[in-house]
Amino acid sequence: MLRSLSAFAAVIGIMNWAAGCEPCLRRPDAPVIALLEPTPDARSEPSLRLKQARTLARAGMFERSLQEYLWCLDFGVQQDEAFIGARDSNVVNEIKELGRGLPRAVEELRRRRDLLEALILAPTETTPGRGPLSDRDVMLVVSLNDALGEPELSLVLLRALLKSDGGADAARQLWEFVIVYLSGRQRYAEIAELVALTGAWLAREGRTDVMNRSFLGNLGPGRVQRLGTMQFRALLATGQEDGASQLADEVIAVDPSVVTFVELLREATAAKNTAAVDALFNKARSVLSDADFLLLGNGRK
Repeated sequence: MLRSLSAFAAVIGIMNWAAGCEPCLRRPDAPVIALLEPTPDARSEPSLRLKQARTLARAGMFERSLQEYLWCLDFGVQQDEAFIGARDSNVVNEIKELGRGLPRAVEELRRRRDLLEALILAPTETTPGRGPLSDRDVMLVVSLNDALGEPELSLVLLRALLKSDGGADAARQLWEFVIVYLSGRQRYAEIAELVALTGAWLAREGRTDVMNRSFLGNLGPGRVQRLGTMQFRALLATGQEDGASQLADEVIAVDPSVVTFVELLREATAAKNTAAVDALFNKARSVLSDADFLLLGNGRK
């Protein structure tokens, strides 16, 4: 479960602190985590600070190393957007490793994760409906949950967002990660649940056309095939043939290519679902060119 009490306590703590730093909250580009500990040297080069953190860690100067790492975590992307990959992987994981010699380092990761979760679930008045977050902040939650050995909390958070009336941006960011995470563990019932929750959420938003029954319409063809196939497999595995058919229609609407049909047919065949196989071939006949359909049909023999 999400730690709701600690989450709301974090929000209250921010509000109390903010009374003395109102300009920080007014800046739309202010990093969320930076609200924790403003620092006078926030213009440093993140790659240099990361190098210094590693040097201090190797020398056994763990407290000073942690301060450098936390600066990179809190301010690095603000100073250099290209630093986001290093922040979400190297910095987070190296702070976790630093926790072997300095347990407080792991608590600093947890504190930041709890703060971000609180802001996602309890948006502030400064930015109604989503809180002072960006996509990169949401994905940091995923990275922190992984480092803390609690990836399930990303699923819990996504469920909470899909059951609420807001959090659109955060839900979209979490959705792709969670679908891949569950599919890799063959947790098909939970994927089917998320498909239903996503459809209901989008219906409340008034988006019920074929391109918007899930978040697939916002992705490129390659990701549509991958994520669409995962959901299609889950729906077939849980006996939800109507839902699988609707999901297949959306995937095809986004990417009506031979490759899409091949991937969907592979899943339907593996599930030994003759009705789904026949439906896909009928759909292909109306969507593909004669040459492509012939190619697909030859693969069926």
